[in-house]
Amino acid sequence: MEDLNTIASEIALMLNAMHSGIAIINPDGKIVRCNNCLANIIDRSESEILTLHCYEAIHNMAERPKNCAFLKACEDHKTHFYEIERKGKTYEVSVDPIIDDNKVVGAVHILNDITERKQAQEAFQTAHQRLLDVVELLPDAAFILGQDKKVFAWNHALEQMTGIKKEEVLGKDDFIYALPVWGQRIPLLIDFLDMDFEAEKKRYKYLKRTGNKVYGEAFIPHFNGGNGAYLTMTATPLYDIDGSRFGSIEIIRDITEIKQAEIAIVESENKYRTLFESASEGIILINDNKIVDCNLQAIRLFRCSKEGLIGKTPIELSPLQQASGILSEEVALKQIETVLKGELQCFEWIHKRPDGSCFNAEVNLNCFTIDGETCIQSMIRDITERKRVQQELVHSKQQLSALANHLQTIRESERATIAREIHDDLGQQLTAIKIELAWITGRIPLSEEELKNELISIEQIVDSLVESVQKISSELRPGLLDDLGLIPAIRWQFNEFVKKTKMNGDISLPDEDLRFDDKLCIQLFRVFQESLTNIARHSEATHVKVELKHQMDELLLLIEDNGKGITEEQINSSKSLGLLGMCERIRSAEGNITISGKPGLGTKVCINLPIKTEGQL
Repeated sequence: MEDLNTIASEIALMLNAMHSGIAIINPDGKIVRCNNCLANIIDRSESEILTLHCYEAIHNMAERPKNCAFLKACEDHKTHFYEIERKGKTYEVSVDPIIDDNKVVGAVHILNDITERKQAQEAFQTAHQRLLDVVELLPDAAFILGQDKKVFAWNHALEQMTGIKKEEVLGKDDFIYALPVWGQRIPLLIDFLDMDFEAEKKRYKYLKRTGNKVYGEAFIPHFNGGNGAYLTMTATPLYDIDGSRFGSIEIIRDITEIKQAEIAIVESENKYRTLFESASEGIILINDNKIVDCNLQAIRLFRCSKEGLIGKTPIELSPLQQASGILSEEVALKQIETVLKGELQCFEWIHKRPDGSCFNAEVNLNCFTIDGETCIQSMIRDITERKRVQQELVHSKQQLSALANHLQTIRESERATIAREIHDDLGQQLTAIKIELAWITGRIPLSEEELKNELISIEQIVDSLVESVQKISSELRPGLLDDLGLIPAIRWQFNEFVKKTKMNGDISLPDEDLRFDDKLCIQLFRVFQESLTNIARHSEATHVKVELKHQMDELLLLIEDNGKGITEEQINSSKSLGLLGMCERIRSAEGNITISGKPGLGTKVCINLPIKTEGQL
């Protein structure tokens, strides 16, 4: 019995050495063993805990809850997770059933502190909200589509313009965002960033692609209470810090008053002057490449007198070069030549004031005839604030991307640490316990049959715990990935998959043993795991093929099955979180991933990753 007491003491020491709260419960749900960490978490003494059921100690509940994780674990023999709050910290509780001869003989409750992880998730949500807040600050009506063509943002100005609340369109696609404008689901300017718009030109009074932007102008009859409205639209792709496109933004401005002003100019000089001077945008008139008139807003924009602008050329009000590096004079001559052909021009421009300071502007050029002379009208809007907001949008996206990568890094680090501690500490201690139990069992007289059977039962429980430890450790982070590298880890994972699923499989891996960047290895291995999981859960396949190639500075991974085939709808669905996670991992490694499927012919996942080897072993 002294040996049994020694073993019990060793078990207690082992449990108390762990940084996670541990509770071992019997089939009735009563706690029969716990460690100091659990006592500190739930603020009870060990002796008090051992008189309680798990729901009394962990949940502070007098009766077993209906949605009891322990009962679920007993029913499906699977590990269940939930979260609790204690003393200002958040803990993730895992309930692992202890199974003997296909019968649950108890369970292990493990409480892990996930406070930092929860705080990181909250920070991610804060950054996401900040991006939405920035869009909300835009003075013009605007909305953003993600790469999945779903509405990501719909600001207050657009709600006022269309009468459609953001709750009615957020997260929706299938051109639903076009209904408030055209009354039907058709492409808008934001869609023309990725498609030809020739077939839609008849809807617009003006439609043009300049660089990676699309500009348009249209008359919408049902706006303004049925009186109609002229709208200008600007569609621009949005990129993150790595140059990867994450969405598109369309800005819509009601220019009905400006258009009416243009008509009034033709009809009456007096009306023209009134509207000209009261316009909210700077307006200058150019004849024979010289400024012949300007309005008050233009004077305010250029911070000089009217006499300081009259007689100057557009080049004199521009820096030597534009933001793109092209000479201002060269671009200006082309714009003027185009507008004199009757084509409206809309573009961004850097203007230089007479005092030498500069400002960003959006310029609309058109030409008209006054007293038989062709003049160019330049409408100038200071977009310095808008450029600042756009930069904040880009910065917010960069922060979101960086945060996502940081969360992945933290998660992998935690998984590796937990797997190592479970395998090295808990696994070794359990093995030692098993050896000691076997030694004791072999030395008990045959007359002590009841005691011997009890020790054998304990030894079986320890065997089950050892298997659970090994399984949990491998699932958290296969040791092969850290010890031997990516290729052996992929081979091991493939063999485990074939063994569990009973599928036929072929795998082709490089002969040479290559060492790659640790982060790249982790990302690719996790995508490989997720692909095999999807095949097992959804494909109904009987054969899987895996091929890994190393070509020059690129790593190619092909995963193919002969199942029912994934559909485009499934690939693009916002609910396909596993696929989204795979794509995000590969993008963070600056690689490409293609997922395709054909009905009845299976699914194929192709991954291309740029790599730098650490040397061939």
